[in-house]
Amino acid sequence: MKPLDKNKTIQLRIFYKITPLQTLLHKKENPANDIKKACRLVYQFNCPEEGCNASYIGYTSCSLQNRVKSHSYNGAIKMHFEDEHLISGKKIKCDYFKIIFKSNDVYTLQVAEALLIKKLNPDLNRRQEGLTRKLYIF
Repeated sequence: MKPLDKNKTIQLRIFYKITPLQTLLHKKENPANDIKKACRLVYQFNCPEEGCNASYIGYTSCSLQNRVKSHSYNGAIKMHFEDEHLISGKKIKCDYFKIIFKSNDVYTLQVAEALLIKKLNPDLNRRQEGLTRKLYIF
C-alpha cells in the first residue's frame, strides 16, 4: 500500500488470532445430526414403547429427518402408535430409527429394502404394494 501523498507514511498494526491446526482440519459434527441428514438409505424403525418389539423397514432417497416427519402424519408407524398404544399425535423421533443400508442408486435401495423385509420380517411391513414389484437378477 502506498499513501496518496508521497510525504506521508502509513503505519499498519496487524492483529491475528492463533487457531490450532486441528480445528481447521476436523469439523466438529454432532452424531445425532449425521443420522438426521443422511439420505439414500434403508432404515429400520424400532418401537420405543416398553415391552413392544414392533419394527418397520423402509427406504428413502430424501433425508431421514424428512422421512420421519412424513411417518408422523400417516402410515404404518403412526397407525401402530394409535392402534397398539392408544397414543395419538406421538412425536416420532429420529432416535427410533437406525440406518441399515446405504446406496446412491434408488433401484439398489428398493431391492435391499425388499430383501431386508423378507429376512427380518418386521411386524409393521404388511403392505401389499411391494408384492407387485419384480426383482431382475442379471
